[in-house]
Amino acid sequence: MEWFAAAFGLVVGTTMVFVPYEFGAAIFQLIYPYVRPLGSLFLVGSATMIASLLYPAWPGLVGWLGRALFLGAVAFYWWSANILFLSRTGAILYPLLVVMLLLERTARFQGRGLLTVFIASVSLSFGTLMLLSPLGFQRFSLQEAGEGVRPLGAVLLV
Repeated sequence: MEWFAAAFGLVVGTTMVFVPYEFGAAIFQLIYPYVRPLGSLFLVGSATMIASLLYPAWPGLVGWLGRALFLGAVAFYWWSANILFLSRTGAILYPLLVVMLLLERTARFQGRGLLTVFIASVSLSFGTLMLLSPLGFQRFSLQEAGEGVRPLGAVLLV
C-alpha cells in the first residue's frame, strides 16, 4: 500500500508542479494559488517514503516524516477539493487511503498487502454510487455522463 501511495503522490505532485494549469477547474479553485507548493509537498513526502522503503536500515523517523508530509498534502487536498465541493467519491477515497496507509504500518497488518482491500473498497464504493446516483458524476466528466455511468458502476461491482 505504501508503494502505491508513494506512486500516487509522485504522479499528483509532478502534475501539480510541472503542469499546474491542469488544476484550473472550478473544483480546484481553493488550492490553485497553492498548487505548486502542494505538489512539492506531495513530491517530498513520496520521495521520503520511497527512500525509507528502499533503505530499511535508515532510522524509522525518515519513513514517518515522509508519511506525515504525504498525509498533510492529502489532508489539505481532500478538504479543499473534495469536502468543500461535496465530492462523495473523494470523501471516500482519500480517508480510505490514509487509513490503509497507517494500518499497514501496524504490527498486525505489516507484511499483509492492503492494496487489494483498498482497491476492492474503492470499486464497491464507486460502483454503488454510480448505480444509485449517476448524475453525481456528470459535473466531473468531460462528456455526457448519462448512459454510460450505470453500466460502468455495475462492472465495478462485479
